[in-house]
Amino acid sequence: MADTLWDSVKTLEPLHPRFVSVTYGAGGSTRERTHQTVERILKETSLTRPRI
Repeated sequence: MADTLWDSVKTLEPLHPRFVSVTYGAGGSTRERTHQTVERILKETSLTRPRI
């Protein structure tokens, strides 16, 4: 499932969404896994950078 989620993030990235939602507990995830996902989005994508 993590690969599917990451594929979706990378597919959406070029569309420059105004926000993404990472929900704790969705699909039986743990808080730690949710935190790791947010960290990865911050480090490996441009989703947190303002588009000019």
